[in-house]
Amino acid sequence: MYTAHEVHARDVHSLALCVMDFVAEYDERNSLIVQIFNTTKQIHTAVAPLVIHESTTMTLQHSLSSLKTILASTLSHLEMWSHRRSHRLLSLYNPWLLVHRLKVDRKHLMEQYVRLMVALQGVDEVQGYNFISPALSLTSLGVTEAFKKHVESVAPPPNPEAKEFWQKYFEGEPESVDIRLFREALSKWSGEKLGETAYKRLLLRLDPDHTGNIQFSSFLEFVRNGKMENIIRSYSADPPLPLLIWIDEAVHANSHKVFEATTYGITVVQLASISSAKAWIAANYDFLKQNDDPAKIRFICQQVCYEKDEDGISYLRDQGFKAPVLISTSRTNMEWTKYVEKDAMAGSVASGHSESVYQAYVSAMGEGKVDDGRWRKYDA
Repeated sequence: MYTAHEVHARDVHSLALCVMDFVAEYDERNSLIVQIFNTTKQIHTAVAPLVIHESTTMTLQHSLSSLKTILASTLSHLEMWSHRRSHRLLSLYNPWLLVHRLKVDRKHLMEQYVRLMVALQGVDEVQGYNFISPALSLTSLGVTEAFKKHVESVAPPPNPEAKEFWQKYFEGEPESVDIRLFREALSKWSGEKLGETAYKRLLLRLDPDHTGNIQFSSFLEFVRNGKMENIIRSYSADPPLPLLIWIDEAVHANSHKVFEATTYGITVVQLASISSAKAWIAANYDFLKQNDDPAKIRFICQQVCYEKDEDGISYLRDQGFKAPVLISTSRTNMEWTKYVEKDAMAGSVASGHSESVYQAYVSAMGEGKVDDGRWRKYDA
């Protein structure tokens, strides 16, 4: 018997392959079709490990269920678009409406892919952090690369790279190892010494509670089915710019806004608590200070992360940062953000009520602007 998540994962995996096969055989590959293919290919790769690995999070099950629905809809619309000239009934169908529906499918696919990746990271279950890269590198893929042969199996190998690393460098395969031993093992494995700053960044992900030990289960979850070298580098190197630093407990609730930011070429780092944010800022302090510019770094902070009378900006200003800060809160708690009126580079918005302000904030950053001001006020 398969679990519910395994059924959803198999269905998503199969539907994604169907969409990819259909597009690969389709002659009219405009930019819209290419982007649908690229997004679906990323989903197909991400879901492959779930076909054989167990998972228990409800968030992941919901994500897979939504992806199943979106992929089925996309495949149906692609088929209708393909046959619109030859099928008598479909020839009467409004071509504009079909294109519109495919655009909606593309948007939903990319949003759901973001949610899937966030669910896989499980950021809301730990006091760590998560990176979401610009547009998830989907729209940057070229047509030639996108349509390479893709029917070969993408199932993970019997012994993932992380497990092989652990077996090789830690005798007896302990459940956890000291952070100093882990650092030594990483240096031997990579052939180069891992710097102090780089290792501090990595520990924020692998030992967020500062226990002094790294659990094998946490390490395996961190690497998953990805290439270990790339994952280690992405969480130990300087973050890509422009960078939006988002401090909010509601990690999954913001996935659609995170997606929107990435479409402007922005990397988003999600921090699930004030304590994790302070630790991450401390580990990246020099880098952040060097790039303290509105076109390179901005913050979004959820007021609920602070106490009622706590100022969500003071900590950043005390650390010497001049970067823009947008405070998000509920309409009923807007009064708590009056303090933004005292800061020329701060503003506050009501969650769910000021989408246009948020769009202006991230789009200006993506365009390299430093003097945009629509958001710079209380209750913008």
